[in-house]
Amino acid sequence: RYPEVTITWASSNSTVVSVVDGEIVVDNSTLTEATDVILTATLSLGEVSDTKTFTVGVSAPLGSDVEAKTWTLTFPDGNNAGNTSYTGSFTATIEGQTWELYGFNNGGTGTSAWSIIRAGSKNAAVVATISTTIDGTVENVVLHLTQVSVNYTNSIALDVDTGSGVLTIPIDSVSTGDHTFTIPAAVQAAGLTYTLKFDLKKDTANGNTRLDQVTYNGFVASSGPQPTVSDEDKVLAEYDALDITPANGTALPSAGATYTDVEITWASDDAMVSVSNGVITVNNTLEVGDDDVEVTLTATISLGDAELEKEFYLTVEAPTGGNTPVAASWALTFPSYNDKGVSSYTASWTATVSGQVWNIANFNNNNNGWSMIKCSGKKNSGTATISTTIAGTVTEFALSASKMDYATGLTLTVANGGTTLTTINGSTTAGDQTISIPAAYQGQGYTYTLTFSFNNTSNNNGTIWVESVTANGYAA
Repeated sequence: RYPEVTITWASSNSTVVSVVDGEIVVDNSTLTEATDVILTATLSLGEVSDTKTFTVGVSAPLGSDVEAKTWTLTFPDGNNAGNTSYTGSFTATIEGQTWELYGFNNGGTGTSAWSIIRAGSKNAAVVATISTTIDGTVENVVLHLTQVSVNYTNSIALDVDTGSGVLTIPIDSVSTGDHTFTIPAAVQAAGLTYTLKFDLKKDTANGNTRLDQVTYNGFVASSGPQPTVSDEDKVLAEYDALDITPANGTALPSAGATYTDVEITWASDDAMVSVSNGVITVNNTLEVGDDDVEVTLTATISLGDAELEKEFYLTVEAPTGGNTPVAASWALTFPSYNDKGVSSYTASWTATVSGQVWNIANFNNNNNGWSMIKCSGKKNSGTATISTTIAGTVTEFALSASKMDYATGLTLTVANGGTTLTTINGSTTAGDQTISIPAAYQGQGYTYTLTFSFNNTSNNNGTIWVESVTANGYAA
């Protein structure tokens, strides 16, 4: 608000919490337990200064809850089918892990199956592949070649499909023995696809490239008991995650997003802004010429004895002289504006007043012969409605209904673009009544529906009489 005031920051533990370019930077790598760090803000203007302190709770890093895991492909243990050509495909499954192989000959099935697989053809060049998708995280892949045709090999490489691209890792050397393909840490993740590719030239004989084992080394999430997250850590996590842009009608959370046992309560420092049923309501009482008011909404995030507060700000703007609202009313009476006559209690029709269209359902107008409309057929239950969309802003509905016999409910529904904003209960007592619309649900272009519910157990039709409906508010 006063840009000439300078603010400087100091931390009680700058190793853990520091302020860099106006932003808090947290490094908990040195912590073994949760700790509080005090940030002190010094506000200065000329010779005047003051301080304000803030407490930042910092949790210790959680342990990496993982177990080492190895996925190994050997032969003929997992072969699901025999393949005696150098161009065919087969799969191998070991302990639930499935590999897809192309361009490898496995010798067939039964006693004919080899303990190795062979690739390379004397008839044509081929790219033989071994592919698998692993749920865990792989750190390296070890390939054991028992024989390789060096002069007839273009390349051997491992492709790692990350989902957003493919990383190709070439073999260290084309030779027999073990070859390790190391996955960079930045690429390591669970659920990736790994494809060994053997790009082989046309050879002088079949099957000169041979291997007996591929091993994938890495880790999976531990199946043991998970660490308990403290109340302090839960509250801190929800504090960091909580982010809203407050405005009239904004819905506010009452519980944590990740840790639902964390409670979030809200308070305002000005009566013009309130929180009811988790929704912000702005009741702007400012007048032309008043200053705008900045209102502070405070979220209290708590669980057990752990508690943090987070503040959000909303500016209530004073009206300007050029925006003074003009009072307006939209009135519906009968039969002057009926667009057609009906004589049943199940018809739908419209009434138009100065271009304002009202949609009416399950009301009888006696072929335009009544100065009211009636609903509720004898020995029948159901609803009847009066609905309209108004370009201006409506603050209340005034209703005149001289009979409400066998009425079981009356509601006013406010909707915007097909989305219901609120439903307000009216009275089932005959006479004049006014249904007020809360400021949070006042707006231009909204649709309003009056719904009359009834259970007519009598032998008389038309036990509910409506003489007029008037919407009051402000012109668009």
